Amino acid sequence: MTLRDIMIVFKACRDRRLFEHDQRAWLAHTTAFLTAYAPQKSREFPKLKIIESKKSEAPPAAATKNDWRAMLDKARAWVKGKS
Repeated sequence: MTLRDIMIVFKACRDRRLFEHDQRAWLAHTTAFLTAYAPQKSREFPKLKIIESKKSEAPPAAATKNDWRAMLDKARAWVKGKS
C-alpha cells in the first residue's frame, strides 16, 4: 500500500465513525425526547447539534497541504523510529 492508500483508508474509517456517532446521537436524543416527562419543555431540552460530530470544521491549512516531500519525510521518520 502506498501512503495515499493508507490516508484514504484512515479517512474512510474516520468518516464511518463520525457517521455512526451521529446515528447513535440522533437515536439517543430522539428516544430521550419522546420519553421525557410532560413538565419538561422542548425549549429546555438539549439541542441535537450539541451532541453531533463537528464535521463542518475544516482541518488546519497545514494539514490539508499534500506536499509529497513532507509526507515522505514523515514516513522515513516513522520507519526510522520502528527500527
